[in-house]
Amino acid sequence: MKKILIADDSALMRKTLCDIITSQQTENIEIDTCMDGDNACRKIIENKPDLAIIDLYLPKMNASEIVAQMQEYDTMVPMILIGSSVIEDTDAGSLVAGMNEITYVVRPFRIFGEQSVAFGETILREADALMRRTGKKQISERPTTISTPVAASRTPATSPGTGSSQPSRVLSVRNVDRSSTQVNQPREQRTERRVSSNAKRIVAIASSTGGPQALHRMIPMLPANVGVPIVVVQHMPKGFTFSLADRINQSSKLRVKEAEDGEVLMPNVVYIAPGGRHLEIQDKNGRGVCHVYDAPPVNNLRPCADVTYYSLANCSYDNLVCVVLTGMGHDGSDGIGRLKRSRRVHVISQSQETCVVYGMPKGVDQRGLTDESVPIDKIADAIAKELGVK
Repeated sequence: MKKILIADDSALMRKTLCDIITSQQTENIEIDTCMDGDNACRKIIENKPDLAIIDLYLPKMNASEIVAQMQEYDTMVPMILIGSSVIEDTDAGSLVAGMNEITYVVRPFRIFGEQSVAFGETILREADALMRRTGKKQISERPTTISTPVAASRTPATSPGTGSSQPSRVLSVRNVDRSSTQVNQPREQRTERRVSSNAKRIVAIASSTGGPQALHRMIPMLPANVGVPIVVVQHMPKGFTFSLADRINQSSKLRVKEAEDGEVLMPNVVYIAPGGRHLEIQDKNGRGVCHVYDAPPVNNLRPCADVTYYSLANCSYDNLVCVVLTGMGHDGSDGIGRLKRSRRVHVISQSQETCVVYGMPKGVDQRGLTDESVPIDKIADAIAKELGVK
């Protein structure tokens, strides 16, 4: 019996990875799943699976902490780390370097279609290579070719090995019913698009699953003269946002950095909320100042976009551009709703077809908060146009 552990905080990705493994129709494989680093680490140390496939940015304990625990307990197992972008392989590189037991695979921007087929074949190929290097029997005994897109099954699936009979919650990225979406419906309190150049303005971005890759694509497309500060809340655990900001900064016209407590917001700078900490924007002498702090998660999230948006409702910014990118759940919707009741707010949501998970954008779309829904490659242009710099 070959034991496989799959750890990812996305139910859709857990289902996708289970489908990849079972696509080989190999008998005597037991798949266990979990959604956070604490459980992944415990299951690895206690159960010693033949292979672990884990997300690089798991909640509660990230991949580097899991590897450190494995080394401490002398329980190294073959492991595939999954990240969201080729550019992000720096974080994985320090773990993979010189270790036969660990490899790194990039998650596709979209989980359906041709990209998912290639992703599945890469997972199986890397798994077999790991097994060979560590002297274990391979998962597949035949060519690793997946003829149909993974995770496209129409039948409900369960999460194997979780000890629960409840079906896993699979998020539909495509074929979502838009009949209730109110993107183009008229809203009360709609204001004119043109804003005085003397208005005090800020851009606030929220993102989650698939967000690092989306930010890598979108921020470098922003012009150097946006003329306003930009704050970003990306759901990410402690220890990863500094390097995320550094790598985006290398390819951007704007300065991109991790936000620091007490830091005054400056125009043409992108501030990313530190992983595992909340970010509020406070008014001090008419200037926006970052307040980075430790507090309990809000709606199981830290950082939480709603926390940042709520704080902006108490600031003197009179013109806000709120951008909601790919992500699970509906973080940001409540905060933007509160902002719209007291401020001039222009909301841009990432279009469904370019989202990894159409959750957070769907939240603002269906509540009628969205002013325009555009593909990820057009969001920078939409921001610049709204700010009047293009």
